[in-house]
Amino acid sequence: MEAVVIRQFAEWSRNGARDAAFVEAALLVEAGYLKHLDGLVVTWCRPQQQLERLRARGFSDNDARTRIAAQLPMEDKLRHATEKIDCSGSLEKTRKQVEALAAKLRVNTT
Repeated sequence: MEAVVIRQFAEWSRNGARDAAFVEAALLVEAGYLKHLDGLVVTWCRPQQQLERLRARGFSDNDARTRIAAQLPMEDKLRHATEKIDCSGSLEKTRKQVEALAAKLRVNTT
């Protein structure tokens, strides 16, 4: 996580902001940033899907496997999660999970 994100979180905290903020960062847990967060949403899919999705984004098979290997195993990330989004199904199923989480967060921040 870049210093600018940490500074922004600190500023919101000083100002009493109660909104949720999301940062997309595959190596968040590995980099030790959990201590800066109130919670962690982990999105996950089956390993073969992860590989296929990286290939679809233009990664070679080797580069995709290297990228996945640089990350904690998904089971470890899921142990740190306060919320989980299963992205292994359809886009519609994933969207419904995200909408439910957003509604839950809105209730908890008001």
